[in-house]
Amino acid sequence: MYKYMALLMGLIIVVGCTTPHSLRQDLTPTQYTSNKGAKELAICIMDKWDGFLTGSKYMRETSKGYMIYMRVDYIPRTYVTVDIVNTDTGSKTSYYQVFTIGIGGFHEAVKVCQ
Repeated sequence: MYKYMALLMGLIIVVGCTTPHSLRQDLTPTQYTSNKGAKELAICIMDKWDGFLTGSKYMRETSKGYMIYMRVDYIPRTYVTVDIVNTDTGSKTSYYQVFTIGIGGFHEAVKVCQ
């Protein structure tokens, strides 16, 4: 048990804190285009993410569409951020993810909803 706690604390120190804003600055997103609007995609993604136990999920409307993100509350870190922007023909989705271990379902949900 203590070995896992020490590993978790070491990970927190190494990884540090991240926000949706810092993910956008530090990572290159995976991008998708869709003929669906931003609101329809955001609702679809959140419905799929609700089935996952990992972290807290948040969605908010922006001036150009929607932003969705997932974070673990006891570690001040955002792991996944999705920006969905309305376009003339539907929407453009930008997906940012820090780790792939244990959260692949989040990315799959974004792809399926397109």
